[in-house]
Amino acid sequence: MMGIVMAGGRGSRMGGRPKLLALRDGRESVLRVTAALEESGRMDGVAAAVSAHAPRTRALLESRGVRTVATRGLGYPLDMAEAVSKLGAPAMVVPGDMAMMDAGAVRRILELAGAGTGWASIVYDVSYARRTGLEPGPPAPGGRAYSGISVVGAPVPRGPAPASLVVFNDARAAFNINRPGDLALLGAARSGPAEAPARAGRP
Repeated sequence: MMGIVMAGGRGSRMGGRPKLLALRDGRESVLRVTAALEESGRMDGVAAAVSAHAPRTRALLESRGVRTVATRGLGYPLDMAEAVSKLGAPAMVVPGDMAMMDAGAVRRILELAGAGTGWASIVYDVSYARRTGLEPGPPAPGGRAYSGISVVGAPVPRGPAPASLVVFNDARAAFNINRPGDLALLGAARSGPAEAPARAGRP
């Protein structure tokens, strides 16, 4: 299986700040995700999908010996499809801003999703995100939100939507760095793999 780190976004909601270079425990987010895939013991290789929008991220990855492939920077879904078509399947795709991701979460997601011939998208309950103080991602059916993580089987499935949704209520898969306030939340997070402190004002 190929591990693919999505690392080509503009960071527009961060005011152009390079969110993938945000630090947790002294390591940039994109490198934490790369290490999580590598250390899971389930990948035949790991590469990062980059675009012209993130030159500093690409430079960091290449300086650490991480393989990179270029995408056109047309948005997450299109860049993900381009990366999978270039790198092949089966593949596990993870956003590079998941600063709480670790090898245990990678293994658990693969156990839940499997690696058949379809496309499984990892989601979490919106109620879980709000209860733990996290900002829900793009809405998914059934009161859930997309994490951005996918497990894509071989051959590469056709069509615009995942064949299945797999629920994983865990901060390691629910936390993305999307807004400036997320950096404060990340800085307050303890090292426990599934922990995320609640935001002020959240129930």
